[in-house]
Amino acid sequence: MALCDLRPAELDSTVAELRQGGGSASGHPLDVTDRAAFVDVVEEIEQRLGGIDLLVNNAGVGYTGVALHETPDADIDWVIDVNLRGVLNGIKAVVPSMVARRHGHVLNVSSMSGLAVPEGIQHGLYGATKAAVVFLSEGLRQDVAPFGVGVSVLCPGYVRSNLPVGIAFDKPSLAKTIMDETPALVVQNKGRVCEIWCKAFALPLHWRKRTFGVCYKTAA
Repeated sequence: MALCDLRPAELDSTVAELRQGGGSASGHPLDVTDRAAFVDVVEEIEQRLGGIDLLVNNAGVGYTGVALHETPDADIDWVIDVNLRGVLNGIKAVVPSMVARRHGHVLNVSSMSGLAVPEGIQHGLYGATKAAVVFLSEGLRQDVAPFGVGVSVLCPGYVRSNLPVGIAFDKPSLAKTIMDETPALVVQNKGRVCEIWCKAFALPLHWRKRTFGVCYKTAA
């Protein structure tokens, strides 16, 4: 497994944890918004490990609490660059080799907020980038399916990670609920998680079917 991260300390820590658990992992510092750097890292990985079988475009940043018309230009560029262009950069760097080998799978991480924007947290900019990832994945799947390459898009709700803390930065009680209670909710309800989220967002029935298990898969 080859891991990439902008933060060297967190990258080293994760690689060490995987190795301690008996896994094989290497770490590669990377800013996903840098297309040339992404290509260089992929070349390094493929030289060391061979062709990439699974690309997980997981890098993302949360953004909330600011009205769209008041959002600073620099913040707009930052969120779009990481959440959308970062995914495109990964696709451009990795997928051509998959197509050439007629083998591989791409997993793009979106969000339930990419299907509908929750009320009250000013999530429009983040949701827009994640919605784009959903439709980008649909298009990619059509492009690469004839070459035996699969595409999935994951639309998770709140999970125990550092991202929800940033999303709820001005709502400490919400942050605590997300961090403490969401994992138990997922375990206890399993298949009902999708129904719970769809009801909360007032999504139509066909979206409930598409997001079953909080994972919308575009291809096998």
